[in-house]
Amino acid sequence: MKKRSEKQHTGWAKPTEFILSLLGYVIGAGNLWRFSYLCFKNGGGAFLIPYVISACFITLPLYMFEVGLGQLTQYGRVAAWDRLPIMKGIGYGALFITVFCMIPFMWAIGWGVLYLALSFTTGPLPWTTGDNEWNTESCSALGVNITNEIVFLQDSLPQVQFWRNYVLRLPNGNPYNKNFNWQMLLASLAAFVTIFAVTVRGVKSSGKVLSSEIA
Repeated sequence: MKKRSEKQHTGWAKPTEFILSLLGYVIGAGNLWRFSYLCFKNGGGAFLIPYVISACFITLPLYMFEVGLGQLTQYGRVAAWDRLPIMKGIGYGALFITVFCMIPFMWAIGWGVLYLALSFTTGPLPWTTGDNEWNTESCSALGVNITNEIVFLQDSLPQVQFWRNYVLRLPNGNPYNKNFNWQMLLASLAAFVTIFAVTVRGVKSSGKVLSSEIA
């Protein structure tokens, strides 16, 4: 304990870096796609009432407690509980939850990396055409003309088939979906390596990234 307390810790270079790191911790990919989906599924505006109540009385106090504990001890989630060894299981539990939740979020970030990589092309985007090897015969970019109206069949749209057959490889009878999705594997690895490079040295590396965003 004495040696650990005498160790000097690297802090944030600027207060704005700390504030941006807190915003990045609160606002993530779930705010863009998960929250809107849950809000629509559970009653729309009525869902905001229990959400705001739980956020004010449960989420925010726990968030302030976690930030305050880190500021007080200047250690991570596990080492911060050294003063109360009997409570150290909370730190290991928080660490396990972070690693467990990181897997699906990393997969979601990999989707964005995959779409970004495939956007660098001089020809048409792969999800706008219906003559690719993952498309079915029913794929149509214009839809079906019924009584002089264009009706879009969701399963026949090229962007839907690209998402289901190329990105997700859902088992829907398409022979292409049986192939190993190495493109998604590379995209997920690229996302993981990027985040690891940003956070590997703690506030030293992540602070530089935040400083570049501020500039």
